[in-house]
Amino acid sequence: MKNALFFSFFFFHVMHAQKLSLDVSYKYMYAKQWDRSIQLYNFSRPWLIEKQPLLMHGVNAGFSYDVSSKKEFNRGLSVDFSFFRSVAENKNMANAINLYISNVGYFARKDFSILHSNCYTEIRLALTVSGLFRRVNQEPILVDDTQTRAFGIGSDIQVKFGYDLPCLAGIKGSLFLAVSYAPYVYSPYSESVLNQTMGITNHYGTGIVGAQIGFRKVFS
Repeated sequence: MKNALFFSFFFFHVMHAQKLSLDVSYKYMYAKQWDRSIQLYNFSRPWLIEKQPLLMHGVNAGFSYDVSSKKEFNRGLSVDFSFFRSVAENKNMANAINLYISNVGYFARKDFSILHSNCYTEIRLALTVSGLFRRVNQEPILVDDTQTRAFGIGSDIQVKFGYDLPCLAGIKGSLFLAVSYAPYVYSPYSESVLNQTMGITNHYGTGIVGAQIGFRKVFS
């Protein structure tokens, strides 16, 4: 019953939102502790011909909708999903690491004009959750018949700048740049996924710096 009421409330606000947006972007990520775990994995296995790439390049998709607006100042809720993948193929072993990150947060946006085009700046505070998974030769790694995986939780702040190009005005689209920072994502078992060790490189979590460039489509 509680779940039904929650989704009814969510659906009501989406349908009555003044503006619903879809973002699609490329995302660059720097996570120091996760990088150190992967670098140690490569260093401790000199026989590997193809080294394990860092988790740096990914894709992101997100939704946001306004719940209030006052003189071009908008506030609302947003959710986004990022995916990063690191694959190294060596003799008799294809090692793949998949990272999923989701942010659920609250944003404030200010609309303004530059050179007769609409622009906006946006700041968002969000809850961050993550999941790290490793697969070898298409199969998950099992320890005591349990899949090795690592989940994380933290917080994130993002600043975004968007610009409506004249050629995109007809489809209500804009290009945007964004930077984000998660001071600390608590993920105590990430080292066991990335390097199959515990307590050597990863101090139970990591900070994450992100940068994005992408496209926003507005539905109103």
